Amino acid sequence: MGTLPIFLGMSIYEMAIRDWRKFSQQRQATFIDADGVEATVEAMPTSHWMRLGNSDGVDVDTKNAHIAVSEKLLTDEGYTTRNASGEIAMLGHVVKWKDARGVEGVYTVRQTYPSNTVGIIVIILEDHEE
Repeated sequence: MGTLPIFLGMSIYEMAIRDWRKFSQQRQATFIDADGVEATVEAMPTSHWMRLGNSDGVDVDTKNAHIAVSEKLLTDEGYTTRNASGEIAMLGHVVKWKDARGVEGVYTVRQTYPSNTVGIIVIILEDHEE
């Protein structure tokens, strides 16, 4: 039976954070706040179509888009993610990234789900309307 490597001085949370950053570097995404401040970082975006039944029992096609990003990557770029109370405050921010076809999608932040354990923010997006 093999042995596990020992990471001296590194907690399981620190290892999880390191590993998440390593595996999450899928695609560059640009975040833009209400003041026009931008940060371009590596993140894990997804956008796909799905079919749901509405209240009348009719199937409706809808887009589902979200992105997971390391909060530290954003703040290291000078991007503000939290308000004065220390809460994530990114509603209404704009997020852009190019899909597998090279087509840029532009989205607005609708909901945020931060993980204070590993320092990522999962962000639910909607199509951006100017």
